[in-house]
Amino acid sequence: MAAPRLLIVGGSDDATPVVVASREGALLAHSPTLTEEQARAVAADPAAATVLDTEQLQAEVATSRLHFAQDITADFEATPDGRISSCNPSFLRLFGFASESAAVGSLLTERFPSPRAGVAFLETLLREGSLQGHLCELSSLDGRRLHVVQNVVADTDDSGQASRIRGYMEDRTTERSLVEELNRWQRLEAVGRLAGGVAHDFNNLLTIILNYTEHLERALEGPHRDMITEARIAAERAADLTRRLLAFGRRQSLQEKLIDVNDVIRRMIPLVSSLLGSSVELDLLLASGIGAVRGDAGQLERVFMNLIVNAKDAMPAGGRLTLETELVVVDAPYRRAHPWAHAGRYVLISVTDSGTGMPREVLGHLFEPFFTTKPPGVGTGLGLASAHGIVTQHGGMIRAYSEESVGTTIKVYLPVASRSAAAVGPKLTPPIRGGSERVLLAEDEGSVRRALAHALSAHGYSVVEVDSGEAALAAIAADPSISLCIFDVVMPGMGGLRAYEYVRQENTVLPIVLTSGYSGDLPSERFAEDLRAYFVPKPCSPETLLGEVRRALDEVTSDTG
Repeated sequence: MAAPRLLIVGGSDDATPVVVASREGALLAHSPTLTEEQARAVAADPAAATVLDTEQLQAEVATSRLHFAQDITADFEATPDGRISSCNPSFLRLFGFASESAAVGSLLTERFPSPRAGVAFLETLLREGSLQGHLCELSSLDGRRLHVVQNVVADTDDSGQASRIRGYMEDRTTERSLVEELNRWQRLEAVGRLAGGVAHDFNNLLTIILNYTEHLERALEGPHRDMITEARIAAERAADLTRRLLAFGRRQSLQEKLIDVNDVIRRMIPLVSSLLGSSVELDLLLASGIGAVRGDAGQLERVFMNLIVNAKDAMPAGGRLTLETELVVVDAPYRRAHPWAHAGRYVLISVTDSGTGMPREVLGHLFEPFFTTKPPGVGTGLGLASAHGIVTQHGGMIRAYSEESVGTTIKVYLPVASRSAAAVGPKLTPPIRGGSERVLLAEDEGSVRRALAHALSAHGYSVVEVDSGEAALAAIAADPSISLCIFDVVMPGMGGLRAYEYVRQENTVLPIVLTSGYSGDLPSERFAEDLRAYFVPKPCSPETLLGEVRRALDEVTSDTG
């Protein structure tokens, strides 16, 4: 067979359209800058080459190349086996190639999560001829996960064999990350609501157990008292578990004040040093002038300690742990690169270990409840989930960064308060004092009501028991000697919060104590600003409830005396 002839349309530079044809005029190949119809015309009639508008073709070539270079999508051409032959700047930026020469010759299949996935993509493309709107996961040169939508075509020659691959990719990584983040939040919110509901009922049961066990501890002597003590300790551990559930669901009650995060961390250092032992070196990098945050110091201590314990567990053979604080500003450019972030000024607390690190698939589940990488029977899987809930309830953010065999950094962002923190000393718990006042107790759970009434009566109070908000209002109207009311927030019919609102319409000074398994039951701004309103979270021990009752009654006496 005679060698094919080369027919050239236009000049001889690199942008020149080319047609390759056999001596008989059969089209073998042509430049992509020529249409199929133009190329066949030239192949069939070489004289057509002198008829075509050379300047027009060259202009079309220039326009096509400019579009290729400026296109925001990642455009590429490749050989049938997936080897890149040309690409545009967007392709280079997407995958991190330094130049086109660095990208040309590389295999597209290497950008897939596995060789099998890359081969399957090529086989499907060559079999189908094209893939439109094909969503797939790829990776950049530095290992970043990319989510792209591909539109790819496999060109064929006259014999039906694939001659090249042409395509473009739209980067959907940011959109996919936002969707994954939204789905994760929705899952956490759903489980949080479930946790709050379970904890509410469980706290009622624990209130009964704690009240009766503490009463029996005082009444009994000998081995029976020891057994009751063990039961009380078990109940307190169960109460701590419900607090962690409520923290995860962001439904716990916070005792907020202005605090200095550096002081919180410094107070923890003796315990932290003892916990880490000699195999872990501790670096403390606390920046000055970072400002105060508004929050619950005890809950934040719980968060930091949980992160430190996890960091220690990630370094079984020892290593280095760094605690660092700094003042940061989350601005618009940072938010564009990190869609999860909220603008503002934050105190950033970073906990960094040099431990084993975590793979990407583990990192994505880190703050989910009951997810743990520890062996069965070690931990509950609620530590980081509750830390996430506590930080979120403080209006902050928490993120994790990790690399296998390098280590992990957990970053906690807490919004800066406008005022400075005041130094406070340790609080002394005064002894419980009873009284003789008449107290109204509204609680629909009979066993809980009896337990609380018993604690009040045992300390001298005269107790009126009712099981609903409606009954509470009727009792208040009928008995002017009632000095204080205790309302459970969640009751059938009229709950405690609505009963509180009705009472306040007629009486602005009567002390009212609301009780509930979680503070999410208290959305009323009026309640928060009311100097005669008090909240006792369940499960509540006799000391907690009686202390708040006595404080409320004494404050009324001091104000009116």
